[in-house]
Amino acid sequence: MPLVDASHRSVCFQCHRSKADYEQPFSICSVCKRASYCSKECQKKHWKVHKLLCQPKGSKPGERPNPSPHLPADSPYVVAETDPNVHTGDEIRTEELRFCCLPASFADPSKNDPEGITECILYVGLKEAIFAQLGFPRPLPCPISPAHRIKSIPGAGLGIVASRDIKFTELICAERPLLLAPGAYMARNVPETGSMATRQQLAWQEYEDLIQCALNRMLPKNRETFMSLLNSHSKLGTPPLVGRMRTNGFNAGKEMKSIAPTMPEGDMGRYTAVGSTLSRLNHSCSPNGHVDFDPGTLSLQLTAMRDIAAGEQITISYCDVFLSQAERQKSLKRFDFTCTCRSCKNHKHSDKRRAQINANKSILDKSIFDWIEDPTLSDDYLEKKYLRLLDLMEQEGLQASTTYATCKEMLAKVYAALGDPERSVQYATEFISSQVPRRGGRWLPPEACTLAVDVTARSWLDQFWQKRVESCSGSGSGSRFGGASGSGSASGSEGTSGSGSGSASGSGSGTSSSRQAGSSGSR
Repeated sequence: MPLVDASHRSVCFQCHRSKADYEQPFSICSVCKRASYCSKECQKKHWKVHKLLCQPKGSKPGERPNPSPHLPADSPYVVAETDPNVHTGDEIRTEELRFCCLPASFADPSKNDPEGITECILYVGLKEAIFAQLGFPRPLPCPISPAHRIKSIPGAGLGIVASRDIKFTELICAERPLLLAPGAYMARNVPETGSMATRQQLAWQEYEDLIQCALNRMLPKNRETFMSLLNSHSKLGTPPLVGRMRTNGFNAGKEMKSIAPTMPEGDMGRYTAVGSTLSRLNHSCSPNGHVDFDPGTLSLQLTAMRDIAAGEQITISYCDVFLSQAERQKSLKRFDFTCTCRSCKNHKHSDKRRAQINANKSILDKSIFDWIEDPTLSDDYLEKKYLRLLDLMEQEGLQASTTYATCKEMLAKVYAALGDPERSVQYATEFISSQVPRRGGRWLPPEACTLAVDVTARSWLDQFWQKRVESCSGSGSGSRFGGASGSGSASGSEGTSGSGSGSASGSGSGTSSSRQAGSSGSR
């Protein structure tokens, strides 16, 4: 019986092209008898990775080649390139990693997806989960018209600025990441003896070797771009490749878990996506943009979280924006710069407002039905608190925070419970409009997206409509009917991000609520 049957030899390990019916089975590696190739060119291109992983059929664990000089040959941690014919089931196995390109990379570059190729290091089972998405890969969404450009920012290296006026919720940029990889690596072979510093460096080096394998597989242009990114973690003892990933990586773990529910919780469930253009985003403590990872298009997408004027720098936050100025500066030290945004320069008043937000935002965690069913609370009890929170966050330029969005969501429900359809629909529409594009809705036709917003907004009206009126009827609470409202919409000037924020050198990119820094440890 042959070591590799004909069905196994029907897909190329390099370009993932399937064999046509009229073709002979693809040739296989003469050593391992496992990897198959459609051409000598593909086999040659794949060898730089396969040579680290190739082993004769039936080899004992101790006899297999070592993909990392820091990884013992008998390591239980398996690293391999993807076998396109093997289905691993629905279980996600973190003890094994697979290299692959998504979408497939071809020996002939003209056949590659023009929207970009992402080099991936995936847990076993993740590739199947990605391909199981309807229509994967969906085309990348495009801005209405070009909306940004990269330019030098005084005191902050390179940054991204608006090339035209940009409206709230508009897509600014979408790109396939250069690299998609675990955001944390648990080393299995670091000795238990020795100093903690030595063990940490050995763990980092194993992680570094994995990233190096991925870089060896990258298209030359992508590899060059990755190496041009800033490493702000070099002073912390992080190896150069892992440092670049930690500095520029966006969090993709939540989105990966949405398509692969068996992904683990905690550190091992973290995933990082490193972009090229979006790695140039600088920091502000009052950001006007937010980056999300969309698994359906396998892309990073930058969205405007408030109106942005032409020439204004587009920023994200690398830290918790609700911290005080001193706490934020401490958090940003790992990125090796001092933030000079408006909120940091005028921190006395800014800290006071942010402290008020922190002291009052817990109201968003309480059930709206506690208010609906309590006649001792006034009709405008929640309304006043939510509008005050909105006002404070707008003064601080915190429209990109989830707290701001949640506040609008709760106001929509409050106004529905009070029987105020106009304001309920207003806030529901504003909230949902900010979420639909960032939750994979950009691939919908505009009319379908509008319909989704409208249907969801009206469902809230149905769910909460006049609940407060009905609950407090006859209680003398002064319930309002028919949309008569005793309070105006949120007031206060809209904040803008400070200019000149971000890293003092290189790309100025880092971590925000949508980003994460990779970690490494020993087990």
